[in-house]
Amino acid sequence: MEKERRTANRRKFDYYMPVVDIQTQESVGYLADISAKGFKIEGTKPIKIGTELSLRLDLTSDISSKSYIIIQAKVVWSQTDPIMPNEYLHGFQIVSILPEDQIIFQQIINRYGKA
Repeated sequence: MEKERRTANRRKFDYYMPVVDIQTQESVGYLADISAKGFKIEGTKPIKIGTELSLRLDLTSDISSKSYIIIQAKVVWSQTDPIMPNEYLHGFQIVSILPEDQIIFQQIINRYGKA
């Protein structure tokens, strides 16, 4: 079994938050768990490991007055969902995020992430 490389605590995410690829404007999926350094997305299409995407997270007014944040992230692992074989799980590592968006992202973790 591969050694766990994650250094930030990951939290389950129980709020439906869609994630959109900015380049294609297509849904990548929705957040399944989240940490300060990355997140897992459940989606319906495979994504090649190593792919870097600019992702948009649409926000609600209880999180921020901004309507969305942008996160540049890289796929570090991807697999078929063991329970739902027609869906995929993708692990993303955050490559870059604006400092003001990082603050909002941390608020999302604090509000919706479950230990």
